[in-house]
Amino acid sequence: VSTQSTWGQRKMIRTTLIARTSDGTILCETPQEVTADRTYVQAYHQSKQFLKTMATQPESCSVKFNENMFFHYVSADGITYLALCEKNYPQPYAFAFLKEVKEAFVGAELKKSIWQSVSRLQIKN
Repeated sequence: VSTQSTWGQRKMIRTTLIARTSDGTILCETPQEVTADRTYVQAYHQSKQFLKTMATQPESCSVKFNENMFFHYVSADGITYLALCEKNYPQPYAFAFLKEVKEAFVGAELKKSIWQSVSRLQIKN
């Protein structure tokens, strides 16, 4: 799933983070953008702090960070999926994107779990 979507010349989803809902520990994230854009850098660091509060937040929501960016997130099964998006990125697209991220992450974790179980069975035999 690409986070490099463009509308005109601007990126729409700036970064994506996956974290444990209980304590905000980041499990996975898109590579951090190298930029001199101080607003983005502030929003990126704020998103990490925001993730630490997820245990007390609704399961899904959009939160305005500033005039230019929004946090969109979905929490399910103890995991929070957060996208930092520019204001002109449509909210339904952000949630559709997060649904895809969740499905990919859960699928990868399920495959990993099955592989580990099979490996343990092979070792015992």
